[in-house]
Order: sequence, then C-alpha cells, then structure tokens
Amino acid sequence: MKEQSFWNEEAMQIPVCQELVKNWEQIRDEALEYLNSKNPDTIDGKSATTLTSQKVKVPEFKDGKFTGNFTLLSDKGLWVAQYVAANEKRQNSGEFGWLNEYYEKVTLKETSKTIKENSKYATSFFKTFNKIIKEYADDNCSACNISVVSPGTYIAPHVGTTGYLRMHLCLVNDEGCSITVGDQTSNWQEGKILAFKDGGPYPHSVTHNGSKDRVVIIFDLPIDYVKIFIDNSFL
Repeated sequence: MKEQSFWNEEAMQIPVCQELVKNWEQIRDEALEYLNSKNPDTIDGKSATTLTSQKVKVPEFKDGKFTGNFTLLSDKGLWVAQYVAANEKRQNSGEFGWLNEYYEKVTLKETSKTIKENSKYATSFFKTFNKIIKEYADDNCSACNISVVSPGTYIAPHVGTTGYLRMHLCLVNDEGCSITVGDQTSNWQEGKILAFKDGGPYPHSVTHNGSKDRVVIIFDLPIDYVKIFIDNSFL
C-alpha cells in the first residue's frame, strides 16, 4: 500500500495543532504586524532571510526520481523566512545541515544581524503562537519560521529532515500557490494546517502562479511525538 502524501487530518488530532487553528486569526494579525514592521537595528529594516536566487543547490528530482545531478533550490521569485520561536529550538536540515551556516552568512549580509538577533525582534510579535507552543508542545516543537512566498516563485522538489512531520499553518492564502508532495498537488487553506513528512519518502515543491503573497508559519514535530496522538502504520 502506497504511503499518503499529506497528513492534514492526522495533524488535527494533535492538541498543539488544534489550539493553533482555534487562534489562527490572532496569529495572522500578529504575523502581519511583524511583516509590515521595520527592524530599526538592521539594514533597510529587514529582519528576514531571502531564500531564493542564493545559489543553494539540492539534488535534482526529475521524472519521479533523483538524477544524481544538482539544481538550484529556487532561482526565481521571492521567498523569505524568519525564525519566530521563543524556545529557540532550531534544527539542522538533515544531510544539508551545513545550510544553517550558509543562511547565517546570508542573514548577516542582508540585515547586518545574526539569525538569533533577528529572531529576538521577530518573536516579540508572535505572542499568541509562542504561548500555545510553550503550553502544548514546547519541548517537541522546532524549526518555527514564518515563510512568505511571493507570486512568480518556484521552489524545486527537495527533502529536509527525516523523522519529523512538518506543519504549515496558513495565515494568508492565494489559490494560485500550490505545493506538490510526491505526485499529489494541493493548496493551502487559511486557518488550516497542511502537513507532510519533511524528510520524505516524497520530495516536495512549491509553485506560485497567483497574485499575492502566501504566508504560513512552519513548525516541525517529531514523528515519535506525533505517534502519541495518531494511530497510523506509516508513522
């Protein structure tokens, strides 16, 4: 039996996900306040890192398999992200853990501050999100980022850290923006969680052919933790 691509319904069995969805509008308002702000201590007020056109390469996935070649993670459009968790639990990107050091360099170049310094500023806006994380999943939740993908952006198929279920809490949607996991394509829905396994078995990619920014909060939960709430043989 083939493993499913998306785990949205299963994610909603997890208490922290239930609480985030209940409070998504407040989280959205705090996120938009952050995105519309300017950090007075950084270059041009920027406090998020650009993840496109930065020469980051990942294994090429074509015609349903990895080719052995490498391709740019994203060579067009605009994709920015910033860590927003008060618990400061970041995680390495699996075998691409070296990317953390690279993103640190890019962040310093673009903002004049470290990721941690920018996170301190960003986290101050995300009070509702962090209150829920601390109460329901503080020791288990990691990789919490606000992620903004602008129209015209393409993010190539890739995989991340194994052993985690990746959650996207959608705050601002555009139906023209879609995510493909394996051979299944889906769209986000505002106030809902879209979930998939970051480390595979299927690569995931994003295509934005819409007209406005798609905004989500990303966070990861360990599969071993998720199993407490979900009964599924593929976990």
